[in-house]
Amino acid sequence: MSEEETPYEHLVEEARRKYAYNFPEREEERKKEESSSDDKEDKKIEKKAVEKQYYKVEVEGWARTTFKYKVLAESPQQALDLIDQPQPLLEQPRPKPNGLRKISAKVYLLGTNMLKHMRNF
Repeated sequence: MSEEETPYEHLVEEARRKYAYNFPEREEERKKEESSSDDKEDKKIEKKAVEKQYYKVEVEGWARTTFKYKVLAESPQQALDLIDQPQPLLEQPRPKPNGLRKISAKVYLLGTNMLKHMRNF
């Protein structure tokens, strides 16, 4: 170390090299890396939005019966919309002798009991 140099001067120089201070060619490389990482993040977001999951949709109605359907959809709202099309039943219809109810639909992730979406008709 020279007399003018502080004990931390070598650390400052390393940081300048690492983070491209006063090095324009390194700055350009860093900008290219950042832009390519932004593109990768956009692709990840697009892939994540397209992923479909299985949902369990329970429909309770005036007929004192609960119907459970297995639906492949991108979101819980789309799972409810797909009930209009023929879907496989997850279980046999279960009668409910506790009286009449209004029609309601509940959406769960398949294999869980956490409610994702609910709609009353």
